[in-house]
Amino acid sequence: QEVVEVVTTAKLITEVVTAASTTITLAALQLTTAAAPTLTTAPSAAERRNEVGMTYDDIHPMFKKYFKSNVAFLQKTKEQMDEEDSRALKRLNETQEEKAAKKQKLDKEVEELRRHL
Repeated sequence: QEVVEVVTTAKLITEVVTAASTTITLAALQLTTAAAPTLTTAPSAAERRNEVGMTYDDIHPMFKKYFKSNVAFLQKTKEQMDEEDSRALKRLNETQEEKAAKKQKLDKEVEELRRHL
């Protein structure tokens, strides 16, 4: 009886496996038969303005121009920021020098007052 059960179980397993494999292959075949749609019409003017359907050779000069203008703007702003930083440092140095001069002047006045008293 055990041998008969093993044989029938094996037959059922093989039937299930073959049935599953046929459904998988049918599903796989159905997925691969779907074709990608092809573009048969020429791109319209609006599409060309929106860069749809343009080639790399058409787009590259436009991006190059914009890239160069962006780099020039960034360099200009960096130079302006550097100038502002140097001005701020000069102001700080001047104020420190002025503070030192005021302190020396006050110290001299204090010494003179101590001498007189």
